[in-house]
Amino acid sequence: MLASAESSVAVVLPNPPVTPSDMDTALLTGLRLLARGVRLRVLLPRMTPHSTPATILYTQWLGQLGGEVRTTASLPGHLLLVDDRLVALPEQDDLGWVEHGAVVRAVTLLFEQCWELAVPVGHDGTPAPDQPDGQLRPLLQLLAKGLTEEAVANRLGVSRSTIQRGIARLMKQLGARSRFEAGHLAAIRGWI
Repeated sequence: MLASAESSVAVVLPNPPVTPSDMDTALLTGLRLLARGVRLRVLLPRMTPHSTPATILYTQWLGQLGGEVRTTASLPGHLLLVDDRLVALPEQDDLGWVEHGAVVRAVTLLFEQCWELAVPVGHDGTPAPDQPDGQLRPLLQLLAKGLTEEAVANRLGVSRSTIQRGIARLMKQLGARSRFEAGHLAAIRGWI
């Protein structure tokens, strides 16, 4: 089915390749797709200091080959989407292919939502600079603990208006329309 891909392949890998053999297979498959001009997007679990060296190498190499990699704290499970027309879903120890339009559209929508919320990974295998700057990090941490604007301002020794401007910057950086959405997006991206 992957050989029939013409324009795009989207993959969710809750368990990224860790053995050299798995990594070779995944990279060779990716290289073949990218060489044919197929857009390859891969969603992986959030990268941490404890991520395996093989996972980091996989993200580096895939990025250098032209694939796109993002990470997130929450994955919907293993899936494979080909050209928005075929989807492979887990079926015990194997993948079952589905071509039904409604199922494919639902899985496509799910993938796109997860993709938009995920953090891009740079070519060095680390999350791309999509983190709050150093000044906003303490603000975000205190807000995540439930402190009010006034309590955060007192704790940081700044004015309440400075805190409000910082919150506005965080919301803009996250693309959030509300504070609740900002908290949700910050958690998904691993900022808090």
